[in-house]
Amino acid sequence: MISHYDTKAGIPGFVGANDGGSSTGVLLGLAEHFAETKPKLRDTVRFAFLDGEEAVGAYRDDDGLHGSARMARFYAERRRERPLVAAIVIDMVGDANLALEIPRNVTPWLAKTALKASQSRRGMPPVSIANTAIVDDHLPFVYSGFSAINLIDFEYGSAPGRHDWWHTAEDTPDKLSAQSLYRSASLVLALIERIDRDEDVPEGLRL
Repeated sequence: MISHYDTKAGIPGFVGANDGGSSTGVLLGLAEHFAETKPKLRDTVRFAFLDGEEAVGAYRDDDGLHGSARMARFYAERRRERPLVAAIVIDMVGDANLALEIPRNVTPWLAKTALKASQSRRGMPPVSIANTAIVDDHLPFVYSGFSAINLIDFEYGSAPGRHDWWHTAEDTPDKLSAQSLYRSASLVLALIERIDRDEDVPEGLRL
């Protein structure tokens, strides 16, 4: 499970409550949940808090996604002794009007499994396939040949269809919902459970 905790630099008053803070909070809550419940899973679940997701200027090979690129390289160099079944990236998951999307440029079997997980029980957030691809922390894993998914609510603004709070001073804690954080965590748990049961996991992915 992956979250970036950094925020975009150079924006006056920007604290990144949703863009950075929300996903990091969800991972911290899930880590506590796993420590308390100690679920018996066949796969090891790791929590990754990454820096350097935001580009200083514009995304390119040497600007942005630094933490995820380094982590992907780590697993690529140890592919046999540390097989990576799935990289699950969450980002901007705290909006009170939560509606998660899966970008087009993720691993198809994971997108399929996430959609099934979202329909597996009551209280899950709505999940859909986006019309576009995005640049985010899942990409270094995809480029390295790993299965990766990104769950993100990129519509974050003052009215439906607007996106005017992203990377602005308006991205503050009062815009977030504890219920949205809980629902996002529930979806991630359901996704992990389906992966652990080999739901839709391609044959031979586990070495």
